Amino acid sequence: MNLTKVQKGVYYSGITLFNSLPLGIKKVAHNTNKFNNELKKFLIKHSFHSVEEYIDRDATYDIGVLQ
Repeated sequence: MNLTKVQKGVYYSGITLFNSLPLGIKKVAHNTNKFNNELKKFLIKHSFHSVEEYIDRDATYDIGVLQ
């Protein structure tokens, strides 16, 4: 199995997306309800149009999370 095939998989993509979350959201990952609420607020506020746009976003998107 080559690396490209692994990188296109759900498991690898999920880890990449989680690691790209703002620190404030990752800190509440142990609490499912709070994590879901904070993630939903973040995604609604920023309206990303693609996964690439989300991953490549500027750090200014992370300001104000959990305030």
